[in-house]
Amino acid sequence: MNTPLNENDLKKRNLRGLLRLFLFGVCFLLILVYANFHFIETDLISGATVREMQSRDDIEIAFVGSSVVLFHFNPAIVEEETGLTSYNCAIHSASLQGDITLIEEMFKTNSPRYVVLALEPYTFNSAKESLEAEYRMAPFLTGAKTLIDYYLSTTRTDHRYLDRALLIRDMKPNSLGGIIKTYETRRDASQAIQKYADRIKPGETYLGSGYIRHSPDPEGLHSDLRVIMYRDESDGDYYPLLPDTISLLEQFRSSVEAHGASLILILCPNHTSHPLAVPSYLPYSQSMMNYCKEQGIPCFNFQYAKPELMPCLDDYFYDVYHMCGEGADILTRTFCRVFTAWQSGEDVSDLFYPNAWMYQDSLHCLTNTWLWPDDENGFVADSNHDWYSIPEYKYVYVDEDGTETLLKDYTEDTTLDAEYPGKGNLRVYARIKGEAQNPAVYFDYPADFSFAERMLDF
Repeated sequence: MNTPLNENDLKKRNLRGLLRLFLFGVCFLLILVYANFHFIETDLISGATVREMQSRDDIEIAFVGSSVVLFHFNPAIVEEETGLTSYNCAIHSASLQGDITLIEEMFKTNSPRYVVLALEPYTFNSAKESLEAEYRMAPFLTGAKTLIDYYLSTTRTDHRYLDRALLIRDMKPNSLGGIIKTYETRRDASQAIQKYADRIKPGETYLGSGYIRHSPDPEGLHSDLRVIMYRDESDGDYYPLLPDTISLLEQFRSSVEAHGASLILILCPNHTSHPLAVPSYLPYSQSMMNYCKEQGIPCFNFQYAKPELMPCLDDYFYDVYHMCGEGADILTRTFCRVFTAWQSGEDVSDLFYPNAWMYQDSLHCLTNTWLWPDDENGFVADSNHDWYSIPEYKYVYVDEDGTETLLKDYTEDTTLDAEYPGKGNLRVYARIKGEAQNPAVYFDYPADFSFAERMLDF
């Protein structure tokens, strides 16, 4: 016969149950945290970049940022031109939270004289860190405090607490081979990147010191530049820096100065189609330049570089953000020229256009072409071009065997009847009135083109 439990016994049983539940929760959380930073699919290049940085103590000038740093600054050229040992402390898709975390990691073993923070508008106009950057960097950070600070910094701006705490849900290895690669990358990233070199993206080679060299595109200008950069409508000319962005910049600056280094901020150039198509691009950059001037931070905007400083680099871009190695060499040497002059006390401001208006006045180009349907089931051509140029369009039918038939020669009239023969492509060329045709500026539409279906792809 069971004896009924008295009130004290019930309380003890409930307390033991709550204690077991609490201990289970703590153990589960610890296992989850461990798995989240040890078993997510690690990135080879990120691992090699961070691990090499942690093993060095000789970095004199550190370039910090996202992929625009990884691809665009050649450490060998920096050392040749400036005499300073250079390193790219950068992670794909990193924003200011990642930049702060990376330099704190670098300062654990290095004491650089200069820290060059390289930004572009899409790395500071939202003040949010991407999940991609966290998954690439977090597994290689040292110390629980560093991980916690990074997590709190990222969630403070986007409030994605569970997504960031549970990266393993979407980024876990999908096979035994993936688990082995993840383990080997964490254990010795330099050996792993050699062993799994065939898994790096085609055209990319990791050369050490945080530098990825991209081979030139054999077909020249990447076709996506003719597709994705539709012109957005402007909703105003003033795009101020967000309070969170300013707060993060102040935190970055404080960290740099606390370690005795000098901060330089640079704005990386993008393909010209980007500032032509996105109304906020140049105003955001101008806001950053204004902020740096107010705060006394040296800031150089290489989108505004005059031809006598740096030629237009459009021919070297394989997408709107990144260049092949030849373009990176030109940009690196241009930076070194500016840096050396600035270091010696020279005024380098005359090497750059002072504002967006003068930069735009310097352009006389057309970067891409596309078609819209008109109200009568025909097509209307459009393009990205500087504001004062007049574009002209030519319509050609390209048969399946490559034969071209002229439908409408160059004209300012942008419309074309949708009916044309065969199952080939409709090709629209564009040029600035009075200038020669750029053979890369065209776009093909198939004869059975459906505008509604096409737009689903973007």
